[in-house]
Amino acid sequence: MVHRSRSILPAWYAESRFLFSEALRATSDSTDSFVFGRMFKTPSNPTYRQGNLVYITFCHLEFPWDCNGVLADPPKQLAAIIKRAYSYGRQQNEHSDYERRVRPRCLVDCTLKDHESTDAIVREFADDGFTCTRSHDAVMRLAAAGSAPSSGFAVSRLAGPDELPGLVTCAARSLGYDQANDTEWLAPKLRVQLEHPEFSVFAIRDSGICAFLVLFVSDKARDLALVQVVGTLPECRRRGMATCLLQHAAGSLPSGTKVYLDAEKHMQGFYERLGFELVGNVESVECVLPE
Repeated sequence: MVHRSRSILPAWYAESRFLFSEALRATSDSTDSFVFGRMFKTPSNPTYRQGNLVYITFCHLEFPWDCNGVLADPPKQLAAIIKRAYSYGRQQNEHSDYERRVRPRCLVDCTLKDHESTDAIVREFADDGFTCTRSHDAVMRLAAAGSAPSSGFAVSRLAGPDELPGLVTCAARSLGYDQANDTEWLAPKLRVQLEHPEFSVFAIRDSGICAFLVLFVSDKARDLALVQVVGTLPECRRRGMATCLLQHAAGSLPSGTKVYLDAEKHMQGFYERLGFELVGNVESVECVLPE
C-alpha cells in the first residue's frame, strides 16, 4: 500500500538517510532498490552486517527526489521473505560459504511512520525468531564546510593497500571490535573505502595510525557529505585528534557543503562544540535472525 504524505520529506531526513543508504551501497557487492527501501548483499564479505541487510525507510531515498512525497509499506510476511532472500544459495549449493555464514538482517527506520505500523512489522520479525533491538541516534549537520583551522597534528589522506593493516588495527581497537572478537569483516570493508572514489579516509599518525575518519560524498549529490565514522586509539584520546580530523575533513570540502553525521546522545555536546547542530532524531529497530 502506498500513502501520499501531506508534504515532502523533511530535508534533513531525506539528505542524511540518502547519504547513509548510499554509503552502504558503495561498500556492498549489490543493491536492489524498492519504493519502501533497499536490499544490500555482499557475498565477498558475509560477516559485514551493514552490507548484508534490508533497509526499510518506507520511502524512496534516491536522486532524483521524484518520490519524496510518498510513504510505502513493505510487503506482508517480510520476515519470511528476508529469510528466503539470504538463504537462496542453500537451495542451490549447500556448501555456499556466503549462505552458510550470513545472518538474515533487517533495519527498520521508524522515524517517519506511525508507531502502530512499525510495531506491527517488528512484532512480525520477533514472531519469526528474529532478535529485535531498538536504537535512537541524533542527526547532526555542519553547514559551514570549507575552512580548516590549523592544529598541532598532521593529517594525511590514506590511499593504497599498504595503509590497510595499520588502519584495520586502529579501527578495531578504537571502536572496540577487537574486544568483541568481531574483526573478520573489517579489512574487506576498509579496503573498499580506501579504494572507492566516493570515500576519503583521513588519519593522524604517531608511531602508526592512531586516529582516523571516513568521509563519504556521493557522486549523485556532491554538495552533501557524511562523516561515517571517527575513531581514536584509547591511549591517544583527549588530545584533540578527533576534533582535528573533523575540522580537516570539513575543510577538504567545497564551501557550502552540508556535512551530516549520526551521533549517539552522549556525543551530541561534543559535536555541537565543533559547529554541528541537531537537525533531527532517527529511531530504528535492527532485526537479526540468530545463528
